[in-house]
Amino acid sequence: MTAKTAEDQDKAAVMTQEDGVVQPSRTSAVEALSVSVQFGGVRALDDVSLRVAEGEIHGLIGPNGAGKSTLVNVVAGEQRPTSGRVLLAGEDVTGSRPQHIARRGLARTFQHPQLAGRLTVGENLDMSRRFARSRASTGATPHEQWAAGVLAEMELETWLDVLCSQAPYPVLKVADTVRALLTRPKVLLSDEPAAGLPADDRAKLVDVLRSAQSELDTTIVLIEHDVPLVFSVCSRITVLDSGKVVTSGASGEVQKHPEVIKAYLGVET
Repeated sequence: MTAKTAEDQDKAAVMTQEDGVVQPSRTSAVEALSVSVQFGGVRALDDVSLRVAEGEIHGLIGPNGAGKSTLVNVVAGEQRPTSGRVLLAGEDVTGSRPQHIARRGLARTFQHPQLAGRLTVGENLDMSRRFARSRASTGATPHEQWAAGVLAEMELETWLDVLCSQAPYPVLKVADTVRALLTRPKVLLSDEPAAGLPADDRAKLVDVLRSAQSELDTTIVLIEHDVPLVFSVCSRITVLDSGKVVTSGASGEVQKHPEVIKAYLGVET
């Protein structure tokens, strides 16, 4: 599969309006529609909408406290919105349990790898394979073949029999992403995959995400503080600040937005 063009993704993200009611696009993998979250007197999200087209890598950036984690928690079912809706491949999953949403094809990684320390790297990956096969009784899949290729290419096969509690951090970061993708998700929420990694390992992890998009047709929402990395890999980007959307669109256009230039480049416009 080849990566979808920016024009295709723009078309996929369009919302239509009928009888005064906004209708979700049929080609969107994930949509958050006018989502708000209130914690007491604090409004963590204020009428936020996010539209991610099938097969794209969509960046989600913003300063600490912008609402990124809250939005991702809402999409993953870990936080119920005060108002608004969440759709996964057109299905309304608002308020559904995380297990239900996972079985509908969404996987998530966190800033700190969520691997069982008492198990080996390989055993953690096997748990994801078993989860995937519980959803569909098939043999080896393109995801498993892809994972084997990634592990071989990055020379991580020697770590498969090592306890996660004893494996180095870069190995755990890659293994955590591979673990999530072995569940055969349609959508991956990748939360700061490059955090804590040296430059060489960041580049390798970006290659993993790109290959997952192109070879597995996985839609990826990338939450990352490394803004140059986001602009280099994402075709579309949504910027949050203080619980609101600052701008959302094609990467090149977002880079030109005055507030983005000021916040990330330190230049007044």
